[in-house]
Formats: sequence, structure tokens, C-alpha cells
Amino acid sequence: MSDIFYVNNNFKNVTLNKHFHEEYTISLVYEGAHFFANEKEKHKIVPGIIQVVNPYEIHTTNNSTWSHLNIMPTVSLVNSIAKDILKKDSLETIHFNSFINDEKASYLFITMFETFESKEINDLAVDNAIFDFLDYILKYHSTIKENQIIEDKKTTKSFSSTIDFIDANIRDLNISLDDLSKNAGLSKFHFSREFKRNFGISPSHFVQIKKVNKVRELLKTDMSLSTIAYESGFSDQSYMIKVFRKYSGYTPSLIKKVSS
Repeated sequence: MSDIFYVNNNFKNVTLNKHFHEEYTISLVYEGAHFFANEKEKHKIVPGIIQVVNPYEIHTTNNSTWSHLNIMPTVSLVNSIAKDILKKDSLETIHFNSFINDEKASYLFITMFETFESKEINDLAVDNAIFDFLDYILKYHSTIKENQIIEDKKTTKSFSSTIDFIDANIRDLNISLDDLSKNAGLSKFHFSREFKRNFGISPSHFVQIKKVNKVRELLKTDMSLSTIAYESGFSDQSYMIKVFRKYSGYTPSLIKKVSS
């Protein structure tokens, strides 16, 4: 799912003639103003507004200076998530609302973009961030109606084997959403949605906390910090320390001194 294009664009006095894209183009304006027109309406898009251009939608830009964060999810990716929401094997092309003024949508968009830009990026975190954003705007800002959404709720017990799988593979640097969803016998979209509903955090967040807890356990031994990082599934010692501090408020070396 992480093969998605994204860009941070800055335009100055730009005019674009009529054109279309073959994928979805979703942008969050953060500076300036975009004077945009599609076949139905004209708009001045200002900071904080998410703009969506649906596939094959004819649109233009008129003499605009603006900056925006932009992602380009494919039709197949959006359709896959929509099919999972609707529990259908086939469906007509989904269209998003052209303009989204929603604080939660903006928050999810920015979180997703920050995940893309992170130096410690991993596929599980990227996939979760993409899914969280697209799942939300599909449910609340698209042609999908609320009465069409089919909930197939799972309980915490449904994920016991998944937690065992994470524990058994904690040294793996790239536990993937595919790995976890296959273990649970669910589609990756259904798995991600239900996991978060049950545990209150995303699968990637859960795995990271599991790794931190593994560090705590190994700090009771005589292992070096570099060995502990390896055994806990971190790419290196410095990244392990950064993540550990994020959840603990102090460094692993401090707790090692206290324990000894």
C-alpha cells in the first residue's frame, strides 16, 4: 500500500489550462490561495482546506500563488479500502467531495505526511497512516453513504494470535500490515480498522510499544545497548534510545543504572 506518490509543492503566479489526472489528487493548502475551477464550480482554496481532484475531473488553476502538501493515491488503492468498508466485491468509481473543511481530516493528513517524511520510516507506519486518512474521508467525505457502511466488529480475543506473532517476531525490523492481517485472517484494511477500535492505537503504534517493552526487559540483563537494540527490533542504538525516551521520558541507560 505504501507505493503512493506525495510532494510538498510551492507555486508562484501559476495558471494551468484544462487538464485531468488518472489518479486521485488530494492536497492540503498551508499558505497562500489556490484559485481553482472544475466543471461545476469555482473556489478560492485557503490554508486548512483539503482539496480533492477525482480521476478524469477536468479542472484549471487561475493565476495562483500557494503551497500545499499533496498525495496521489491510485484508483485501485481507494477502491480496495471502499470495498472493505462496503463489504462488496465490485463498486462504481468513488468520488470524494471536492473540498473538505474538517479538523480531524486535516490532522490525519498532516500525520500521514509527517510519517512519509520521517527518517525512521517503516512500511507498517506508512500503511497505517495512509489507511487512517483514506478510511476517514471515504466514510465522511465521499459518495459513500452512512447507511451503506457495513460494520464487522471483532473483539480483543480475535487478535490474541496476532499479539503472539508480534512477540515471536519482535526482532524483525519490518513487521508489515500484510503479515499481521494474514495472521488474523482479515483483509489489511479490516484488520487495521478493528485493531485500532479494540486497542485504541494503530498496529504500528502497538508494535513500537512492544519493542520498547522488550528493551525494558533486556535492560535487566548484562547486554550492551547495541545488542538490546538488535534484539528488540530497532535499526540502531540511537533510534532505540529516541523511541524509548518518547514513551518513558528518560533514556535506557538511566534505567540500567537504577536497576543495577
